[in-house]
Amino acid sequence: MARNKTPYLYSDTEKTQEWTVDSDGFVRETYKVEQTRKSFTISLDSNATIKFGANDAAYLAATHAYNTDSRTSHTDTTNEMSCATSQSAVNAIASCAPE
Repeated sequence: MARNKTPYLYSDTEKTQEWTVDSDGFVRETYKVEQTRKSFTISLDSNATIKFGANDAAYLAATHAYNTDSRTSHTDTTNEMSCATSQSAVNAIASCAPE
């Protein structure tokens, strides 16, 4: 049975950020994020890794384990991007400002 999850994209700057969200088979979108968060819903029926990017400078991968309904995240740009998860949501926050 598919589980609905809602990614929320937040900008932690006063400038518009360009976000990319990519996960094979689930979503491949580009968003402009300003002061208002962006959100969308995806249905997951298997394990999935969703890759978030902001301004081609900060990256984060959030992995959903379907069998345990748990999430983990990893980023190499810890000062510029963070992630928090709950039962039905993934909050991705970027603090990198575009040039």
